Amino acid sequence: MRICSWNVNGLRAIFKKDFEKNLRLVDPDILCLQEIKMSEEYYSDDFLVDGYFCFFNFSLKKGYSGVGVYCKEEPISVKKEMGYDEFDNESRFIQLEFKKFILINVYMPQGGMSGEKFEMKINSFKKFVKYLGKLKDKKVVVVGDFNIAKEEIDIFEKVSEGRVMFTDIERGFLKEIEKHGYVDTFRQMHPKLKKYSWFSYISQGKLNNEGWRIDYVFVSKPLFSKIDKSFILNEIDGSDHSVVGVDL
Repeated sequence: MRICSWNVNGLRAIFKKDFEKNLRLVDPDILCLQEIKMSEEYYSDDFLVDGYFCFFNFSLKKGYSGVGVYCKEEPISVKKEMGYDEFDNESRFIQLEFKKFILINVYMPQGGMSGEKFEMKINSFKKFVKYLGKLKDKKVVVVGDFNIAKEEIDIFEKVSEGRVMFTDIERGFLKEIEKHGYVDTFRQMHPKLKKYSWFSYISQGKLNNEGWRIDYVFVSKPLFSKIDKSFILNEIDGSDHSVVGVDL
């Protein structure tokens, strides 16, 4: 089974950029999307894909946030709230329960430069870490854009430890997730590989391989032994983020 995650920076935009062709090429059994930037009023059957069920947590704010999942197997249940209103009101979470595991897809806040936005990010991660802790003994796959680089190897250049997306407090949340028994599949399987999942359009980061690894696939310990491969597909174009995923 192949599970992939992709911040598409707009569902309508990505469908104009060979989305279906790339989907067939990568051939995931499950594809999780972040930042679909679509309100339910703009959704239509044009976004259906043959062979896949699809589920969305549509943006409440026009052109902002939102997550979705395309999957070949129909889930047992779908949940769209984590239980923290400020986070849930931005449509950043969707959870699908399948027969063999639970899938969680998140688009975590970037944090911005303002104290208010950063505080919201911190509070969201506190709730999220606690939420994952309650599921640690189950078979769980957690994917998404976390908007945090975990280690220096995950950034192409040395940055200040006070830089948003690389502060000690932000990185600490990823370590807390690991303390709960979740495994960062890519870093566990590629401990020294410098590969990135997000590139700045402004600086032509992808062309120069100057990026950050801020998109993750975590799995709970009961599932890690099943992981065959963890990867970042920089060759798939269409967004400032790359597809990340696992085979299990």
